[in-house]
Amino acid sequence: MCLLRLSTFMRSTVLRLRNKFIFAVSILVVLLLGNHVPVYPADNHANHGTQVPVQNEKKDNIEYDEASGSYAEQIMVYCQDGNEHCPAISLDELNKTASRQDVLRTFSDLNLLHDKRDHSCHHVGHHLGSWLYNYTGDLKEALNYASLYCGGSNYHGILISYFEDEYPVQNVGKYQIRVAHLCPIDQENVNWMHERDCFHGIGHGLTKIYNYNTTAAVSHCDEFIRLWAQSACARGVFMENNDYFIQTGKGDFDKKRIYSPCDKTIEKFATQCYYTYPRHLLEPNNYSFESYEDTFALCDNISPEKFVKYCYDGIGRSLAYVGFRNPEEAIKICYQGNQPAYYNDCLTGTVKPMLKQDANTGPAFKFCSLTDVDFRSECHKIVGTWIKAFLNPNLQELERECSKTPEIDYVTDCMNASEETNVQASVLEPM
Repeated sequence: MCLLRLSTFMRSTVLRLRNKFIFAVSILVVLLLGNHVPVYPADNHANHGTQVPVQNEKKDNIEYDEASGSYAEQIMVYCQDGNEHCPAISLDELNKTASRQDVLRTFSDLNLLHDKRDHSCHHVGHHLGSWLYNYTGDLKEALNYASLYCGGSNYHGILISYFEDEYPVQNVGKYQIRVAHLCPIDQENVNWMHERDCFHGIGHGLTKIYNYNTTAAVSHCDEFIRLWAQSACARGVFMENNDYFIQTGKGDFDKKRIYSPCDKTIEKFATQCYYTYPRHLLEPNNYSFESYEDTFALCDNISPEKFVKYCYDGIGRSLAYVGFRNPEEAIKICYQGNQPAYYNDCLTGTVKPMLKQDANTGPAFKFCSLTDVDFRSECHKIVGTWIKAFLNPNLQELERECSKTPEIDYVTDCMNASEETNVQASVLEPM
């Protein structure tokens, strides 16, 4: 009997201890994981506007709920961890249940929302463009849905995927490829900026399939008739080469020749090469103040001297994200160069990509208002050119947009910007 009571007592004790352990573990899990709502800093622009998660318990796949906003809004919430592939993966998930019309509408909405949220959605746009080409399986249809938001990077992703799909074998002979017919040209009610980004995307794709032989890739840019089209294509070639170098340390560069590959590029396309040249010097050094000093010095020694201005322009381009966060600092760095004759080229190089990366003119106008007086008029003309090319406004809309500048004396400069494509291209393209 005693043994029976002891056994019963021991079973009861073990049961109580087990229940206490389960309860304690449950409390610990709650404390560690909290709820499933991501927590983010209220205002974190440390990574060019990309939000960095403080705590984020995320499900393996997005679960769409009609009560939680549009599909695109739900994807934006789900993909807040900064993974550039996440939006495209989420579109694949959506495609399992939603109609084709809803999927493509969500693609368009994502480009707009990313552009509104931050200034660094260029790479997301690349991935979305690649997704779009693979989703439609048709170049013409994919180009029809491509957006100018996020710097027009949809086009870059589309064309890279097209070339990789169409010409899977690298080092293909250049005469096997024709590119002039790939982009829709002179379409009614389509502004030239769509064409520009399409030509630029071709440059990216050519560089890929020629295994980063920029000489072979850029030779195809001659197929385009307009100078600005050739310019956009060539810039895509050298930009893709730079991207590859930054990612892998490889590409069409010769360590024995500091200005490689620009010094071997034909003069016609050297402007685009020197425009992209500063980035591969600055990025490995984290865009430090000292690296800007060194890069300015290298720009100053370029020969022939007529290409120096494009190098200063390229330094300005690298300052676009600084221009959003701290325009005074971006302007200060431009004035750090050794040749005052090229200061305005640097400032021009900053304001143009600020407009291209953000559909909002406010940051660009603020930047213009802080520059020296001798550049403000030109700066407002650049913004006005972009407004006319990108927004295609009527007179009332143009006046309303130009009046957003804090410098009311320059509203007229903004409004009087040219509407001619060739003039606009000469302003917005580093030609």
